[in-house]
Amino acid sequence: MPNFSKRVQLKGVFYWEKVDATSLTNVTVASMDAGQTVDGVVLTAGMKVALCGQSTGAEDGVYTINADGTPPTRTKNWEAGQSVVGYAVRANKGSANKNRVMVVYAEPAVVGTNDLNFIEGERI
Repeated sequence: MPNFSKRVQLKGVFYWEKVDATSLTNVTVASMDAGQTVDGVVLTAGMKVALCGQSTGAEDGVYTINADGTPPTRTKNWEAGQSVVGYAVRANKGSANKNRVMVVYAEPAVVGTNDLNFIEGERI
């Protein structure tokens, strides 16, 4: 499970992405579609959501929300097989996680394979 109590300065961040919402707890990926709520944000098709606390760490990453009834898809820079160490996300919306920066800080960090280790970074 990720350690969200630490904060790090954003040195060594290679890529960062704005998302619409961030979840630090486990969600059911297959049912995360338009109309569902993540961190107080009602999801619509096309929104990006960062999952940073999945109980199955290989599910962590950034997803694009699809129409109601259609599971989300991983975004281009967070596709399965992509190494994402040094990647960061920041949510534009949310009741608890708005403007929170989460950074993948440990290797290996291959999307869909490894448990991505996120740590909270300084706000950007």
